[in-house]
Amino acid sequence: MRTYNEKISIYHGMVSTIAINLAGNFYPIFAISILGATNFQVGLISSLPPLIALLMTIPAAILLNRLESQKRTVAMSV
Repeated sequence: MRTYNEKISIYHGMVSTIAINLAGNFYPIFAISILGATNFQVGLISSLPPLIALLMTIPAAILLNRLESQKRTVAMSV
């Protein structure tokens, strides 16, 4: 049985993920229409965040395995 705080935390994570995914689709449209971004700039806006997340996954995992206090490190990084 999960505690109340754990349930609320899970719901908060679900809702924030949905909100980010819904809003993320409109960033390129905003950049083109309001800011006058070029195709190259729109491509960077769309592709850099997933690329950086992918590139940082392996070094972060290696660093985390070397640390003794993994729980504290993950909590601070979140």
